[in-house]
Amino acid sequence: MIDIICDLCGKAGDSLTRALIEGVELEVCPACSRFGKVIAPVRRYSPKEQHKMLQKAEAKEEKI
Repeated sequence: MIDIICDLCGKAGDSLTRALIEGVELEVCPACSRFGKVIAPVRRYSPKEQHKMLQKAEAKEEKI
């Protein structure tokens, strides 16, 4: 699993939540999400999914 870092406290973990804190949208750990309004969980794409998305984008650019 990929460890990702909380924008607020710097804690490394495997799940983050996108939250609006003091008017700024941040990716925070569950503990820090209580300081703001939770918007949505953060979606991390696997390397395989990233590769597919990149191929689609490149194919789209070639058509233009």
